[in-house]
This record gives sequence, structure tokens and C-alpha cells, in this order.
Amino acid sequence: MNPKRPILAISIGDVKGIGPEIVKKSLMDIEFKYPVLIIGSKKHFDLPQLKYIKDIIDIKKRGIYFLDIDSSKTKTHSSFEFVKTGVELALKKGIDAL
Repeated sequence: MNPKRPILAISIGDVKGIGPEIVKKSLMDIEFKYPVLIIGSKKHFDLPQLKYIKDIIDIKKRGIYFLDIDSSKTKTHSSFEFVKTGVELALKKGIDAL
């Protein structure tokens, strides 16, 4: 992580709820000074400006990045997995805010 570029992470929330729609609308027509990481399932979330990554080390500059979490392999609810991933990244100092 570059200390000059804080990374903000946003969970899309419940894929069957209004979270994905709210996140999409909040990201439309905005240019960010810093990287923004969306955490969720790409099966339920798509924007043309997204840069799909496998790991946060792939975040190089400002823009909107997407970390796809496959929660179908777990017994927990997908929104829990998205937030859990964000918390784990924050604890490892991979992101600066969730």
C-alpha cells in the first residue's frame, strides 16, 4: 500500500437488497483522487469503469477496483463474507477505510 494513496473499500451489501444499486449510483460520474475498492460478487455488480483485481497489490493508481468474492463456497451469507473480507484487509493494513 502506498501511504500517499489511501484505499477506501466499499462492500456492496446484500446482493438481493438495494446495496448494489446504491453503490452503483454513488459511483456514477465521479472521479476519485484515490483508489476505491468495491468488495462483492461480480455476478451481481457490474460497471464499465471497474478494474477487476485478484488481490489488493494489483491496485496501482486511482480508479475503481473490484474484488470478486465467491461466497457460494461458504455457509455464511454473502454480505457477511464481503464485510469480513474488508475487515481482514483493514486489519492487515491493506485498506485504510471500510
